Amino acid sequence: MSYSTTEELCEEIKRLQNELDETSRQKIQAAEYGLAVLEEKQQLQQQCEELETLYDTTRHELDCAKEVRLLYYQCNHAVGKNTAPALSMKLHPGSLILLIRASALSERDVVYREVEQLLLREGNTLTMDPARH
Repeated sequence: MSYSTTEELCEEIKRLQNELDETSRQKIQAAEYGLAVLEEKQQLQQQCEELETLYDTTRHELDCAKEVRLLYYQCNHAVGKNTAPALSMKLHPGSLILLIRASALSERDVVYREVEQLLLREGNTLTMDPARH
């Protein structure tokens, strides 16, 4: 394209400068949107990790509660001839809540020790051996 006058050249330079400014604004806006998307993605990943941790913790607590419920059942109901005298005692319901809380925070052998301690406090003499279960 040929320009005949200086005025036409100045107008073309001005037009090109305006296009460059607009393109720069669009590029900056796109970068800002990209950063916002990345920040939101990061927040969502953090929430996902927190929910996964909560799920794992809740799952572990549920598994421990099931195990404690089984122990409670075994302690309160005689199972078979050999266990009838030793397991015929009753475990207080409040003790079960303590066991569930302890089991959610502890590993299996610690739970067995808690059961044993509660039974001893209630006057029962059953010894819980984690290796047998």
